[in-house]
Amino acid sequence: MMYINNDIDYLKYLKDKKIIIFGAGIEGIKSCQRLISGGYQVAGFCDNDVKKTGTSTMRDCGHVI
Repeated sequence: MMYINNDIDYLKYLKDKKIIIFGAGIEGIKSCQRLISGGYQVAGFCDNDVKKTGTSTMRDCGHVI
């Protein structure tokens, strides 16, 4: 689930930045889709699960992990 804070909108500071998402599982991919649909620029994923290294999220976000 994406982080939501009613006091400060942290995502507005990321609008002009390239974002790297930690976690290439289902929630990471959902976050990627939400960010892209919101006009954010996702640069890629990183994950500490070595089985995911070199795999692709092409069908979902178009990035290699």
